[in-house]
Amino acid sequence: MQKLYRLFIGQSLAVQIVLLLGFLVQLITCFTAVGFFHPDQHYQIIEFSSYQLQLPNATNHIWELQAHIRSTIQVYMFSGFTSICKFLFITDVFTQTTILRVINGTTHWWLFNIIALVIAQKQDKKSALVLLIIINFSWIFPYTRTLFNSEMLSSFVFFGTVFWYSQRYLLLNNFKLILVGILLAIAFYIRFQFAFGIIGFGFFVLLHKQFKHIVPLLLGFFIGVLANTAADFLFYKQWVCTPYLYFTANITQGKASEFGEENFTYYITVLLATFTILPISLVVSWHWLKASLSNLKNIFVLIVVCFLVGHMLVAHKEERFMFPILQLLPLIMASRWSSLLANYHHPKKIIQYCFRVMLWLSIGLNTLLLILFMFIPYAQTLHFASLLNKAYTQKEIVCLQRTPLETESLAPYTFYENNKVTYKKIVTNDSLLLQKPIPTLVATTFNQAKDNLNMLDSLGYKPILYSNKTLWELNLFLHKKKANTINDIWVLYKR
Repeated sequence: MQKLYRLFIGQSLAVQIVLLLGFLVQLITCFTAVGFFHPDQHYQIIEFSSYQLQLPNATNHIWELQAHIRSTIQVYMFSGFTSICKFLFITDVFTQTTILRVINGTTHWWLFNIIALVIAQKQDKKSALVLLIIINFSWIFPYTRTLFNSEMLSSFVFFGTVFWYSQRYLLLNNFKLILVGILLAIAFYIRFQFAFGIIGFGFFVLLHKQFKHIVPLLLGFFIGVLANTAADFLFYKQWVCTPYLYFTANITQGKASEFGEENFTYYITVLLATFTILPISLVVSWHWLKASLSNLKNIFVLIVVCFLVGHMLVAHKEERFMFPILQLLPLIMASRWSSLLANYHHPKKIIQYCFRVMLWLSIGLNTLLLILFMFIPYAQTLHFASLLNKAYTQKEIVCLQRTPLETESLAPYTFYENNKVTYKKIVTNDSLLLQKPIPTLVATTFNQAKDNLNMLDSLGYKPILYSNKTLWELNLFLHKKKANTINDIWVLYKR
């Protein structure tokens, strides 16, 4: 604890201010980031948990349950968390998930700042400060740290373990090496794609000639596999090998490809958009590449390269698959931040001018996006449901064609139905005219109501609550210009 205290507090005033403001940004984001980034986070963890606890659930909409391809360790974690909440009389589901985001976001913030501070001690003051600023204020980092999904939880377990190993691997005894192996197995079972990262870890062990570590690491990994297999058995009520079934279904049978395929350049685009931000990310990525090539034995470099190449070879690609490694990228190029910023005073005026324009343009865009993610929830539907849950206890709300607790394909978010608002769905907008009596409260999305705004106005309905009024007004503008509007922006009308 004393070492951690000195690591955080025993820094310059500038570093202390960055850490304090970074923690504040992270905490605000934890409270506002209602919902999830991708439905898998909800259906394959939360609804699985409800199924496990024998509560109402939406698992009949989840093909992965019958296919037995999902490991269940994260389901056990969520089930345990909600059980503790209920024991403490915290029964509101939105409050439960808020607490979980705070725990998730702050622990991720703590881990990656610890890693950054340790690395920064070996750098000059300017590089150290820039590294911490990127870790704390890069536009998407605080948001991704709040996500209780397989990508981020696995990254926490994996990179926490790897960092601890890399700092102590010359001193570790067999017991600690077995523990490392168990933790690697846990990270693998949380997210099977971390097999690519484990390959990078294996290269590190071999390149540093730690051959005596191989047997205890493998033994620990085997123990972790047995423990997870037992957990899967208790959940599915039969013996299954979830990694094998996952590989067979998604790769051999091509199930994952049914959700879309991209070429290998897709992740390059994703990283350019998320590793800092365009246009400066073009320059930053070049320096990252040079830093990686000059330090190929670095454990984080090996892991990121294997992780990235492995994912590029898989046909189905999504931006969230890159979330686990984003915070490692600035750490890898820690020693090059000063040389990158030297362009700000470059002897050649044209290079200096271009760099300054790119830098300040990127700072402005990054700040804007950071503020948007801090204060505007990405999952507008569940955010709107949480607002209704707070403001309209014991009220019936009529919804046009879908409720805030349904996806666009009408799959329910059953876990969140444990609230105090009753929803009544009518099939078509015109059916509103047939309701007797005409409902007092009506909720709808902009896309659902945009062609019937005049009808709602003629019936005496006035908007009283928005999921986000700014985005609603933006949709009105886009609709007038006959442009595509933003999905899932909700409003509550009162008559």
